[in-house]
Amino acid sequence: MNVNIETPALMLLASSLIKQCIIDGQRSDGKRFFRALEAGKAVLLNDVKLEDGSVLRVSLDMNYDEFRGQLNFSAFRNQLIMLVDSYARFLKTGNAPRVMSDQEGQEHVIFVPVISETKGQMNALVLGVDQRQAGNLRFRLMFVDPDQFAAGE
Repeated sequence: MNVNIETPALMLLASSLIKQCIIDGQRSDGKRFFRALEAGKAVLLNDVKLEDGSVLRVSLDMNYDEFRGQLNFSAFRNQLIMLVDSYARFLKTGNAPRVMSDQEGQEHVIFVPVISETKGQMNALVLGVDQRQAGNLRFRLMFVDPDQFAAGE
């Protein structure tokens, strides 16, 4: 089963599940998600039942190699709050997000970056989407070089 989901719907789904599972959930659950992601593991966000009765397994992983500074749970949670807020504001505009995809159209990076500054360190967070495995949708939190989003360049 390969599911074709438009980018705005992917942004909404990612925001909703991240908010539900990590931001609004129990702090201990959020920390458990964070520790697993920090260790390079994927975490299951939810199984989503589709209109045809099939189930789409939705998970999350994280690449924070480009994160500048100390990534702890509070900083992580703040980044996610900003991501959810940024996506909500962006989706209200009705604009199409800038997306970079692989040749097969199975892996995507959504360039609606969350730019933040913590203790003088700039960071940029974008969302990746991996649809290579049938019946599975993997969101990827990706910290990227914030300099590529610097104003005036």
